[in-house]
Amino acid sequence: MIGTVYFEETGEERHVKHTCLRCERIEGSFNGTHGVVSPYGMLHHGVDYGRTACGINADGPDWWWPL
Repeated sequence: MIGTVYFEETGEERHVKHTCLRCERIEGSFNGTHGVVSPYGMLHHGVDYGRTACGINADGPDWWWPL
């Protein structure tokens, strides 16, 4: 596990289990900015609202933006 993120508005927390290797290959190492956490706890690079660097549609309510 990498860490835990908190959603202040609701008090929810989510464990970040690992980073997306596809996003890392495209954008490089994570530096804590422009991160988006999937419902399953994977940290992706967010490139545009609703889209990750690896091409996943991340605009659902269970995706947490930004980190």
